Amino acid sequence: MKIIKFNSDELTPALALVNSVVLSKNALPILNDVSIETKDDGQGGVIAELMASDGETWLQWKASITEAETGIVICIEAKSLLQALRNLGGKSVTMEINDEKHIVTCKYDNGKFSLPYDEPNEFPMPVSTVDNCNEKRIDGKKILTAIERAGYATANDELRPVMNGVRFEFFADGMVAVASDGHKLSKYKDLTITYDNSEDQTIYGFTMPKKPCNTLMNVLANTIAGDVKVVFNDRCFTVNNTQFKLTARLIEGRYPNYDSVIPKTNDKIISVDKSAFISAMKRVLPMGNSTSELVSLTFADGMMTIAAEDFDFSKSASENIPCDYPLTSAPMSIGFKGSTLLQLLQNVDGDTVKIALADPSRAGLITEGTPNNVYEYTSLLMPMLLSD
Repeated sequence: MKIIKFNSDELTPALALVNSVVLSKNALPILNDVSIETKDDGQGGVIAELMASDGETWLQWKASITEAETGIVICIEAKSLLQALRNLGGKSVTMEINDEKHIVTCKYDNGKFSLPYDEPNEFPMPVSTVDNCNEKRIDGKKILTAIERAGYATANDELRPVMNGVRFEFFADGMVAVASDGHKLSKYKDLTITYDNSEDQTIYGFTMPKKPCNTLMNVLANTIAGDVKVVFNDRCFTVNNTQFKLTARLIEGRYPNYDSVIPKTNDKIISVDKSAFISAMKRVLPMGNSTSELVSLTFADGMMTIAAEDFDFSKSASENIPCDYPLTSAPMSIGFKGSTLLQLLQNVDGDTVKIALADPSRAGLITEGTPNNVYEYTSLLMPMLLSD
């Protein structure tokens, strides 16, 4: 009989992370499982490598265990194992593996539970990124920031699946992360991450699907600080360090030319205090129409008026905020979807935001008030029609 000994508080967080990849309903029963494999840690001890997958994304995570022989591989239903372990409160657990009955029994000081296990040869292995691959080492926290700043703008479009992810591209002057759903766009460029493509001028990049993006954010928020290795080709990618490895299939297809839709001639540049803008939006937006979420911004006489109205329920609100709109310029009003505008504002760093406009029918740009030499952030929002 094979035995794995571990502390529930050490294995449970790792199991919770990999379980986030598992779908609630799977076509293959084996995809409900977590694969547990004991390996040599290279320092005379042993670790458990946990792996889960939905058939498109694979997450592997190394967890500390107390005792086991190397080479043990079993697949157990992830949800049931997690539910059983997360309430043990740091108890020591001995997992006994019965090969004849295909049952694992987890014993602790005052109880036990048993679960069936599946053969590991049925578990799908991660796709390979060894062919025609590109490789880059990047600070994990910088990737986390890039996904956070761009990922909220991804689409849910069955007809254009390439829009349902974050596009990463590497240039000699920085790494770009961009996402758009056709109504809003978010572009984040880290100027400290460079890639030497001077020889052939090829654009190196990939489009990461939304689910791996969310999984990677969760993983990077919980992993050790430092660099991760990013390897990608035209079909899949991996991100890994000494603690984890995330592998996923990429979204195939050509990503639209995002730079071509970012206006270059918006000549009305208005600076506004960010915290005042966000606070006013939170007060005004609930008084507007809950379906359209239309909010109007009117600029005149050095002030910005934020207004919303719901005719059906006789609700309305407006607030004035100082801005640097020229006193000599003609008044201008433009409408936006309030919840999306608020989302864009909350992703801007610094104390001020800059709004660049051309006219009420063209997209507005929102950028940070103070440029820096570390990153550039630009967001775009299409306007909504204001009623007369």
